[in-house]
Amino acid sequence: MVWAVTGLSAQETALRQFARQYETAHSMKANVVQTHHNVAFTKDRVTNGHFYYKRPDRYSMLFRESGEMLIASDNQFIKVWNGKQHVAKGKGKGYNPFEIIQEVFRNLLSREGDAPLSDKADVKLEVKDAVCTITIRPAVTNPKEKRRLMFTSCLVSVDLKASELRSLRINERGENYTQYDFSHYVWDVQFGDDVFDAQTMM
Repeated sequence: MVWAVTGLSAQETALRQFARQYETAHSMKANVVQTHHNVAFTKDRVTNGHFYYKRPDRYSMLFRESGEMLIASDNQFIKVWNGKQHVAKGKGKGYNPFEIIQEVFRNLLSREGDAPLSDKADVKLEVKDAVCTITIRPAVTNPKEKRRLMFTSCLVSVDLKASELRSLRINERGENYTQYDFSHYVWDVQFGDDVFDAQTMM
């Protein structure tokens, strides 16, 4: 893995504080706006939803108006769309962007350097105006495995002053991408486990 760090040393403590917030909080809920960009269409598809987190490592995004759900829980990534459930294959091989992002957060909290991600991704960190942009590219060279990737790269933006995740952009083949913009965080909030259950949208 490559840690290409530009002007990060002064903000390193703030970045670790952001990652540690997810480690110490019991739960979190935030608003999320999902934008699907496809070069074949003139308009982007924009959907409003909610982003949920529950300790230790359960994440989901729920978009009721479009009937879509994304779940990262128990080392498994599930997507529900149009009443159908899809489970990501190749666990632990860097195919799943949410899995890699989780590894990045764990790495930020680790004092042992970049060992957890060395076989999964190249990571570049840049800081500008108190916003840290983390660019993640899967470290896959096998042509067959490359074709199975869900994404070509991920861009994660973190507001260092607020210690909040601001956006996640998943770049796909061609010039297509899906972006998630987050706001209005509420920490240690109560909600049911149904937000991590794929049957909620089935």
